[in-house]
Amino acid sequence: YNHSKKIAIEAIDDSHVNKYLDARNRGSNLSNMTEIEKVSRISHYIWWLKNERSSFILKKNHNNLLYIWHQLKTVNEVQVLIGGWFPISENCSSLDVNYALNWQLEYSSIHFPNIPWVAVIKKTNKFVKLLNQRFGFKIIREDDKFFVITNKCFPSAQTSDFDYFLKK
Repeated sequence: YNHSKKIAIEAIDDSHVNKYLDARNRGSNLSNMTEIEKVSRISHYIWWLKNERSSFILKKNHNNLLYIWHQLKTVNEVQVLIGGWFPISENCSSLDVNYALNWQLEYSSIHFPNIPWVAVIKKTNKFVKLLNQRFGFKIIREDDKFFVITNKCFPSAQTSDFDYFLKK
């Protein structure tokens, strides 16, 4: 990986509201999400004003490549982290995604020590499944308490289409 390229991950602010929606609504991103319908501007603005995500942008050589987010949730008195990412453009490579996820896991281990991650990944998304397994995510069995927690965090992620993952 070429470290001579300038890479930065920065928290985003309200100036990203429209760019975030445009990236989220890209067809290539929608196909892997739990909510696959495009979001209207007004619905997005309402959501934006009340969401509890911490969202960041990955930039390389001053080009915006990827949004990455996480959120602390409490379900059945258990705290977990959820998160996700989506490319802004076709210029985002698998190495960029790997860099962002590695950064996010390091960041969360400092700011949210000992808080487990739960995630859902589309069964057909082999790249993301392998990437998350490389970072220590394991498939959750249906008899695990984190299976119910994950389902409550991602109620639209049907088990026919998504695998549930946990990283402790």
